[in-house]
Amino acid sequence: MAAINPPPLIPGMAAPPALVNPPTVTDAKVAEEYHIRIATQCRLHVPGFTDQMYIDSKIYSNEVLAAVALNAVPQNVALAGAPLWAQQLNARMAQVDQNVQQTSQQLQQQMQQLQQQMQQLGNRFQQITDVVDDLKLIVIRASNIIKCGGAPGNALEVIPVLDPVVGAVVNPDNLSAAAGGPLPLLLASEDPRNLTDAELQAYLTGYNLQGAGNRAIDQATLMQHLGIV
Repeated sequence: MAAINPPPLIPGMAAPPALVNPPTVTDAKVAEEYHIRIATQCRLHVPGFTDQMYIDSKIYSNEVLAAVALNAVPQNVALAGAPLWAQQLNARMAQVDQNVQQTSQQLQQQMQQLQQQMQQLGNRFQQITDVVDDLKLIVIRASNIIKCGGAPGNALEVIPVLDPVVGAVVNPDNLSAAAGGPLPLLLASEDPRNLTDAELQAYLTGYNLQGAGNRAIDQATLMQHLGIV
């Protein structure tokens, strides 16, 4: 334990008992109570109690408290025999470092929770988008079914295809060449039958439909997807 200056001796006032080694919380409380007693007498201007006594008792109380706090954290061997103020500073820095680590861990946990919430929100948004796309497809199919039963001049609704090259849905006539485009628009019920094998396959791929390797079956699959009956 680093040397601690003794408390000021006041005539007629019992001095604190000798400190144990290392000082305990009880020692710190006794030192603080001794200082409070002297401070009270100084505030009341009791004869014999001076400002220097107040200062000395405060220094004593602080040094005891610092020694107790220092023993509450692991000792740094490199500071053995160092001045008390250096040991106090090291103890405070160790506490600051611990607080920083705790705050960093809390921030990391909050960031992970935020990322999870953002992922859940993104998944939910994708689900809503998929539902909307399905509803659009149902409406287009229903419209095409009605138009197929009407006059031959009624143009069918065009359903966009997925262009994997650009990562977006586009009109078939804007499909990139690398994806098999551009494709002729299917505006009449007989148009799917006029597609070449390559165009038919590009349409199936663009709509994520599984081909059977049979032209007639693949045409029927495409026409059913478009609402052509």
